[in-house]
Amino acid sequence: STQSTWEVFRSAPKKVLKDSMDTWRCSFLLLVACVVTVAHASSQSKIIPRQYDGYKIGSLSAPVTLEVFYDFQCDDSAASWAVLRKVLEFYGPNKIYFILHAFPLPYHRNSFPAAVALHAVEMFNPQLVIPMMELLFANNPLIQNNATANMTDFQVREMFAGFAASIGVPRDVFLAGMADKTNDHHVRISWKFGAEHSVFGTPTFMLNGIKLDDADEKWQLACWRNLLDPLFSTCDKCETTSG
Repeated sequence: STQSTWEVFRSAPKKVLKDSMDTWRCSFLLLVACVVTVAHASSQSKIIPRQYDGYKIGSLSAPVTLEVFYDFQCDDSAASWAVLRKVLEFYGPNKIYFILHAFPLPYHRNSFPAAVALHAVEMFNPQLVIPMMELLFANNPLIQNNATANMTDFQVREMFAGFAASIGVPRDVFLAGMADKTNDHHVRISWKFGAEHSVFGTPTFMLNGIKLDDADEKWQLACWRNLLDPLFSTCDKCETTSG
């Protein structure tokens, strides 16, 4: 008659059983070693930036930190900034610490060089980063894939240089910044930073380190106030109590 697996196991010689258990034990330990090695290698391969990513506006002591990930060729990013600027003006730099992250999407041809352009401007004058971003958004139709399909990369950079010149950045200084490998590296770090935080589209928002899955370019000032006002009222109560 056919023996069950358990019967075969019970009837097996002790040495065979011992060898089998040893084999399983070794396999298990090898598997654990592989998992640990891969995890260690993964952590070692991550690039740790010298400072927290992004362009910052406001006070470090502000009770709320609002972060946004933008693709500077993205229509939705442009639409959201029109409202987000009102949010920042409404609350002011002492209440909101704002951080702008570049997250160029791979299907937008000019989003990566546009992000490099902001760093090139920042090298000349950090106060001009937001004006440069607003110029890119205002001229969004000119930098779309179809609008630049017959342009070389050099011609695209020249177009960006024209934008930069209109806010006071000398053409040669700007183009030198565009060619600077450090700025290229900064944008790559920003993209990896976004990927680490599960960003896959733009605009994406984070509030006090928490990703806002519901927030998008359609949110108006009232929507943001509904979210932010309770946070500030809590902070005000804490300050009153401590005083």
